[in-house]
Amino acid sequence: RDVARVQINLARIQSKAESDRAEAQEELKTLLAVQTYNAEIMQALATRCVETKEIDAAIGYYSDIVALPLLEGYLMSLRSGQPPGDPT
Repeated sequence: RDVARVQINLARIQSKAESDRAEAQEELKTLLAVQTYNAEIMQALATRCVETKEIDAAIGYYSDIVALPLLEGYLMSLRSGQPPGDPT
């Protein structure tokens, strides 16, 4: 259900109607709280923030996007030397 909501709002945030874009932005913020590292949501929100001149918020979203690849390496280093087991 959340995946469908994400896809619907990703389409709505590109709408020509400002009210649709604003509603989609708020819905995507809610969904980002559930799917914390969803890069598609962060990208859409960052782009929307640039359009609405919310530069600090846009920088925050872009910073999170850039940091995501580093998270995998960090998590792998934490597991280094541990016996195999639950991959999470």
